[in-house]
Amino acid sequence: AITALLAALSALRQTAIKAVLAYSTISHLGFLLIGIGTGTTEYAYLHLITHAFFKCGLFLPAGAVIHALHEAQHHSGNHFDAQNQRKMGGLGRKMRLTMVCYIIFGAALAGLPLTSGFLSKDGIVLQAAGLFQWAPLLWIIPTFAVLASFLTAFYITRHGLLIFAGKPRMDKNTYAQVRKINWKMAIPLVLLALCSTWLSYSPLHPFHAEISWAGRLPDSIVGGEIALLPIGLTILALSAAGLAYMSWKNGAFFRENNASGFGRLLESHFFIDQLYEKYMAAAFLQLAHGLAWFDKRIVDGR
Repeated sequence: AITALLAALSALRQTAIKAVLAYSTISHLGFLLIGIGTGTTEYAYLHLITHAFFKCGLFLPAGAVIHALHEAQHHSGNHFDAQNQRKMGGLGRKMRLTMVCYIIFGAALAGLPLTSGFLSKDGIVLQAAGLFQWAPLLWIIPTFAVLASFLTAFYITRHGLLIFAGKPRMDKNTYAQVRKINWKMAIPLVLLALCSTWLSYSPLHPFHAEISWAGRLPDSIVGGEIALLPIGLTILALSAAGLAYMSWKNGAFFRENNASGFGRLLESHFFIDQLYEKYMAAAFLQLAHGLAWFDKRIVDGR
């Protein structure tokens, strides 16, 4: 639950197009472990499958955008960081199919109805919320899961708007050279988009995965007030998307360079990498040097 929340927070402040998706992946690994830890292994496995399709589907448009910008830079002679979202914008008019597929993948990641992410993620959150009924001290698990769900919808909407919407923030010559993807790129995108809808998982009922191969949650979980949680999560996701749109509309996303202390904490993903390098990695390197000395001097006698 902590992993799901911290990674979602970190994704809020990333500017590289693939970095947002990388932290999103870490966040959803947290959801998988929530499913396993709360005994919903079938839904954890379902989310592993659905997430494989829509997250792969998000990385492929990111790669297509980077490829298109590199090609455009080559022809225009103007060069900039092709992975920086703040240098993009307006690409939806140039890459319509890529944008449409991206919207489907983003909706699945946010867990909106009629997508595969809605079916798999809601089963996990429902089980976590059901635990709260008999163990109030476990409130932190569904709370963190719900917060991570809200942040997911916010950062993926932000991600898409910065890439595809509005006016281009690159020079006019480079933008004029941007081309749509070819059919070799389009085929896997369309196939992944189809696999990110509910059809492959719960064809009879798009609003609940309990009528699918993932099995059935206990009646004590899906009944009562807990059963209304998917509706609440959908409203929350749409609210987060609306908030992201309003922030994008008033230009808040383009003023993030002046980050506050908390903003810098998110940009550096809570300094976890730095702490790991300074303490964990350094300690293991010292151990490795010690073992190498022991091997050479004591074992080999040199």
